[in-house]
Amino acid sequence: MGCRAGISSCTRQLSVYLLIVLCARTVAGNKSPPVIMPFSFAKDTSLGDRVLLSCVVTRGTAPFSISWTHQGRPIANTANKHATLLTGSIATMTIEKVAAEDVGNYTCTAKNAAGSDSFTAALTVEEKPKIQPFSFPKQHRLGKDITVSCFATEGQPPLSFAWSKDGGKIENGKKFTTEHVAGKMSTLAIHKVTGADVGNYTCTVSNNVGSDRFTAALLVTEAPRLQPLYIAKDHPLLETLVVSCIAIRGSRPLKFAWFKDGRPVAAGDRAVPQTLTETLSTLTIPKVTAEDVGNYTCQASNEAGSDSHTAELLVTAHCTVPKQPRKLVPVSQMRGSSVHRLVTSSMTGAHNRIRPMAAFLVLGLLAGSHASTQDHPRIQPLAFPPNVNLGEKVSVTCVVVTGRKPFDFVWRQDGKVLANTKTKYSRVVVDNIVTMTIERVTAEDVGNYTCTVTNDFGSDSATAALIVEEKPKIQPFFFPKQHRLGKDITVSCFATEGKQPLEFAWSKDGVRIDSGGKYTVEHVGGKMSSLFVHQVSAADIGNYTCTATNDEGSDWFTAVLLVTGAPRIHPFTFPKDHLPGQTVAVTCIVNRGTPPFSFSWLKDGRPLPTEGHKAVSRMITESVSVLTVPNVSAEDVGNYSCRATNAVGSDSFAAELWVTVSKNMASSGHRIKATALAIIFGLFGAIHAATQDQPRIQPLAFPPSVTLGEKVSVTCVAALGRKPFHFVWKQDGKVLVNGEGKYSRSVVDNVVMMTIERVAAEDVGNYTCTVTNDFGSDTATAALIVEELRTTPE
Repeated sequence: MGCRAGISSCTRQLSVYLLIVLCARTVAGNKSPPVIMPFSFAKDTSLGDRVLLSCVVTRGTAPFSISWTHQGRPIANTANKHATLLTGSIATMTIEKVAAEDVGNYTCTAKNAAGSDSFTAALTVEEKPKIQPFSFPKQHRLGKDITVSCFATEGQPPLSFAWSKDGGKIENGKKFTTEHVAGKMSTLAIHKVTGADVGNYTCTVSNNVGSDRFTAALLVTEAPRLQPLYIAKDHPLLETLVVSCIAIRGSRPLKFAWFKDGRPVAAGDRAVPQTLTETLSTLTIPKVTAEDVGNYTCQASNEAGSDSHTAELLVTAHCTVPKQPRKLVPVSQMRGSSVHRLVTSSMTGAHNRIRPMAAFLVLGLLAGSHASTQDHPRIQPLAFPPNVNLGEKVSVTCVVVTGRKPFDFVWRQDGKVLANTKTKYSRVVVDNIVTMTIERVTAEDVGNYTCTVTNDFGSDSATAALIVEEKPKIQPFFFPKQHRLGKDITVSCFATEGKQPLEFAWSKDGVRIDSGGKYTVEHVGGKMSSLFVHQVSAADIGNYTCTATNDEGSDWFTAVLLVTGAPRIHPFTFPKDHLPGQTVAVTCIVNRGTPPFSFSWLKDGRPLPTEGHKAVSRMITESVSVLTVPNVSAEDVGNYSCRATNAVGSDSFAAELWVTVSKNMASSGHRIKATALAIIFGLFGAIHAATQDQPRIQPLAFPPSVTLGEKVSVTCVAALGRKPFHFVWKQDGKVLVNGEGKYSRSVVDNVVMMTIERVAAEDVGNYTCTVTNDFGSDTATAALIVEELRTTPE
């Protein structure tokens, strides 16, 4: 037989001839195809259960070849999922611990020389609830409401929620309010938080499959907040100064410290600090002189933080002392309380001088004659802290800076004398200091508060206005640190302060979010808004901002959503009809999941060693690994599995490296033995070498369920052929030109990746990769389908 028809025709004829000679078997007797006994999974299978399926061939002529697939993909043996051939007619498939990705159709296929049979069973799981972790804010102010949300990311409805504190069940009432929202979330509100509310709060969610619980600790700590210091602008010389430092907020104990011009006030200094109560400290300077001028700072601190305020002490004196007086002006008496300083220039002529001693004599006479005027009481100006909120505790302090004791104090609100009550009261701190405290400010507390002090020589009064501003204040919220792709997620925005009605608005990366489709926004109880993001994808990553607004103003808070997805491997296959001495390569591509990934390869269920083995794996990019088998021979035939792993989970895919002998023999299910392969490869190696120079592309595929706005990539791999290669990408027959949003790049000399940064409606279509070399070309096409644009059959 001649080979004039060409090398390819000759090769095929010679192949059939040699295979028949070397490998043909005589089929003796009548053979019957296999029949598989039906099997099924348990109906009440739950996540985490161990399951085992048995595939039993009840009829048919042995020997049988039995294999398992999951969703049409061969099952690669791993520690968690593996297939075992128990006997020639019984094979089992075991899942040690069922996970969500294990759900689907499992098919057992049995083959023999006469035919094949298959049976499929569906694995469905009853999903136990899974709670998304939650937490209280790290620092929460006493007296303010606080809320926390418990969201079940998994679990079959109906779901039942329950809350407990330190093991004791929480019931709805004045202190606690629980609300169930949209069937998958429950909120707990704690009203007017006090020290007694500190503890561990547990949310338990249950369904008919099981339950889950999560516990968060509520710790209440508040940094100090000081009322501004006050020092009169022109404080008289030789008069005592008392500066009061009042902490109107802060978790106790508080530590006070005083500074003058940035240096700590030390023992022995003229200024004397004294802590009178756990929220009040004073600094006293007896008989102020010029050396006391400077900046005085009070600092209060606790374990949550610190606060400080500074006030300046200035003393103005216009007295001059002439050296050579010519004429003294006698002063026998001076009446009235309006004269506070002696100006010596009024007592001399234009060129007269008074000796220092004379001046001091005059001052001494005046001091004696004015002593009675210093007995009158004088009050330091009052001040409430700014931006007082409803429900807040507030104090104001009335300090008598001069005057003869004893003193009598009276407080008034808008002219009406205040009587002490449990919620509004005054008390004497020391004999010249009185504080007035309102435990929880309400609307009726707004007004002008006047302190009047009286002694035997007269009286004085000072007034301060209590103004309430209740702008919204949002409690900080956060997304869970690790959230899996494809799962719903929710976050709640709670206004701990703010006069109602409140208006809430949500935005993502500055763009307003409206309820519908991807998002659901629900307003709960007038003070909370919840945002649901459905079937989270990579396109949902970003900054989510909640803004609360009322007539007084607005507040906003932003939380970042970062998602982590388990890897998903794009199916791959080995090119068929490999010849001895040829280099074979296959590419494992992760087209879903969160980097970084680690790759590992197995042959027939056993890990390929990193050294000393002829098959070599190499990580090309963070999502691509290539396995190369140089100089392929019979010993390389087998199942090769690629496994990709990240922090969330793993995925694996297996492909079989084998040789199809002929159409008739392939259908019989027989595989050529290694010895026969070696002989055939040796004969055909030289003949077919030339035909292997043409390029051959590994099949393309986009990931399933692509959504608008998502980033997607597809990889074109020249699995066979002689380098160099030239790649061209087309969409619906039109050549693609690289741009910012859609581009291709060469990974290695036989691998090119095409990427779409954010999928839009116009990106839907058929994408074709064409590879060309000096010996020919090959093409492969994959369809990009977007979930939102799928048409529903009528």
